[in-house]
Amino acid sequence: PLPRDDTSTAPISSKGFLKEILVLLKTKLKRDSWKSHPNSKHALLWCLRKIKHPHVGSHLDSFLPPLLMLIDDHEIYHKALGLSGMTHLISNTDGAELKWHGRAEVVFEAIKPLLYNNEVDVTNTLHPCLLKLLPVLDGPTPRTIDGPRKPGRADKVFSIFLSSMDMESKLAVRKAYSTHLSGYIELLGIFTVRHLKQLFSILFSYLEF
Repeated sequence: PLPRDDTSTAPISSKGFLKEILVLLKTKLKRDSWKSHPNSKHALLWCLRKIKHPHVGSHLDSFLPPLLMLIDDHEIYHKALGLSGMTHLISNTDGAELKWHGRAEVVFEAIKPLLYNNEVDVTNTLHPCLLKLLPVLDGPTPRTIDGPRKPGRADKVFSIFLSSMDMESKLAVRKAYSTHLSGYIELLGIFTVRHLKQLFSILFSYLEF
């Protein structure tokens, strides 16, 4: 299981030693040797979860590379750990800061291939992350239709999500997909109508399963 968030103390950023901790962890979390220091990844995630907006933004360059490294690893546990941390990072960083230097695009390209991964732990950490990231990339969804609107990344992701739901046969994975379905419907709002045919077909199929 993934470590639980620990919110028992005040943010460490207010105590002045976060920078020193991150400098030390950077030496332990190099791509060619990080698995030799198994506790360092947990220390990094602990630090990240201890800080909230607006303090996360000033440490993006310390957190993003190791999180992307975890997500890129072949072990499911590490992918889920990285995705969990990335969700916290996105949730506590201004969208404008994430878009500077193409950071949001880099994160999206790193996690997009996981849309085709049907491991339960990946599914349950990937989609909360995407649901936080997509509004940063696409901007807020209009509540009304006042003219043509090209499909954005959220539409493309939702289409892949629905196709994965449709093809999935394992009950545990189906439950995982179903958990996150409402998040995409809320995100797309009125523009969910583009996907109604496929959505209704899947809902009927799941109800019959």
